[in-house]
Amino acid sequence: MSYSGWFGRRFFLEYQCSDCSGIDGYRSRPRNFLEKWGLRMLLLRAVRCDHCYHRNYVFVTVRVPKRMPRQPQAPSTMNEPPRARVA
Repeated sequence: MSYSGWFGRRFFLEYQCSDCSGIDGYRSRPRNFLEKWGLRMLLLRAVRCDHCYHRNYVFVTVRVPKRMPRQPQAPSTMNEPPRARVA
């Protein structure tokens, strides 16, 4: 494969974190008006790395999954004081 073909595929189709070189990422929510509308005009999208949580901007042609909604967490029993046992 030629260098230009590799660069094009790598830059426009595949995600790689610039901080940790991880290849797993997901779409990040826009933080403000500029990110919501300005990035669309530039054909960019905010993406967060799944490993180090670094935030990058990539072209909209890069395939990354949508952000999954948070799962409700079970109440933690680690911080509760011990209860007296009744026999």
